[in-house]
Amino acid sequence: MRLRNLCVMFGVLVFVLSTPFAAMAGWVIETVDSKGIIGIHASLALDTAGKPHISYHDWTNANLKYAYYDGGAWQTETVDTGREGGRYPSLALDASGKPHISYLHTYNRIKYAYYDGASWQTETVEDYTGDSGSGSSSLALDSSGRPHISYSFVTYQKKILKYAYHDGVSWNIETVDSEGLVGSYNSLALDTSGRPHISYISYIDIRNADLKYAYYDGVSWQIETVDSETHVSNSTSLELDTAGRPHISYYGDNSLKYAYYDGASWRIETIMDSAIPVSGTNVVGMYTSLALDTAGRPHISYYANSGYADAMKSSYGDMKYAYYDGISWNIETVDNEENVGWWASLALDSSDNPHISYYDWTNYDLKYAYKLVPNPDITASPAFYDFGSVQKRKSSPPVTFTISNTGNADLVIGGVYLTGTNPYQFIIRNDACSDQTIAPSGSCTIEAIFSPTKTGTFNALIGIDSNDPDTPTLNIELTGTGVMGHMKNKGH
Repeated sequence: MRLRNLCVMFGVLVFVLSTPFAAMAGWVIETVDSKGIIGIHASLALDTAGKPHISYHDWTNANLKYAYYDGGAWQTETVDTGREGGRYPSLALDASGKPHISYLHTYNRIKYAYYDGASWQTETVEDYTGDSGSGSSSLALDSSGRPHISYSFVTYQKKILKYAYHDGVSWNIETVDSEGLVGSYNSLALDTSGRPHISYISYIDIRNADLKYAYYDGVSWQIETVDSETHVSNSTSLELDTAGRPHISYYGDNSLKYAYYDGASWRIETIMDSAIPVSGTNVVGMYTSLALDTAGRPHISYYANSGYADAMKSSYGDMKYAYYDGISWNIETVDNEENVGWWASLALDSSDNPHISYYDWTNYDLKYAYKLVPNPDITASPAFYDFGSVQKRKSSPPVTFTISNTGNADLVIGGVYLTGTNPYQFIIRNDACSDQTIAPSGSCTIEAIFSPTKTGTFNALIGIDSNDPDTPTLNIELTGTGVMGHMKNKGH
């Protein structure tokens, strides 16, 4: 029955064949929700603790749903119900970690839902009576936590791209582009000034479409054609780097594409997947989702299969992940259990570890995958030491500092040295850490003494350089007070 229902929904027949599941190295895969045909149009966001939150469409019950991981288990909630409720949701978390979702409801209504700390509240942003909504909505929150939404509508045989934002009192709605069939697969991002930027598809005819980019310059909307040489279809995903420059991943000519603006012109790359040769019958790059890491380098999740240009006729398809390391693109298979990877959504945590939500077409389930990139983690015990009072030109007893690797990759220690305000009042000795490689859970030791040459309070740091990406230099704080020695009474 589930297969039959799914065929009715998409108007195609999907043959599900049995194939063994192969877990991909380093990736952890979880089933989030499996109650029906569920997980379509998933959208992922991570909270400040790196825990995943996902909005998605429950096709079986025509509901908008929301799932989050509470640290022990997945919790799921129904946000909105109704005829075709919750299609094309887009999720964002505010500064307090509360979820906000934009979505298409009953074909012709753009809605917005948010959790106020007690219950879900829903609002209609725009209602096109008699017309039909089409394509995705995309949500972003500004620095005040107010929602901004891009979306498209079909009206009078035209598709138009629209943008709505809430000013704290009411919704304000603007038409961004109405020239032709525009606005499909739109993706919204806000710059540091809160101004909107949108990527989207503009259809020329049934076989040709361009990638477009629109941004508001403070006065009016500016529109650029990014790629007119490729037949763009299915998806776009936009991110802005720290300079406010746009980066877009998209699907065109059956390939995964990546475009970015370098400050002067648009640069376009085709990301080659050596496992799937370029072919008119292969699909590489559908349902693409882009994120930029802390160095501004792109990471992209996408769907790929070989042998079927129409992915819905394929029995096999993989959830894939590509990232640029500064020199070249690296590609990994996340999940290859039959036909998986639809409607993927990618987010990076504070350590640049990738997290992906996606739809499992074979089992009709919502899935979530994450990969913890191995990293060392340097710690010191004690991290601060007060030597107390020591006579000038004398030395304190030695104090041992233990340097530990609490991460999951080798810690490579470079130099160990004294720095800070008064480094010459302290001495490092018995250094067993410099130029050493410490395995995970391993440690090494350093001894230090306080040897004041004069009176007064002195402060210094033990600096330890390592390959810990979060703490490239660990500083241990030292303090001590030099005092005068006791005077002998020569008259007795």
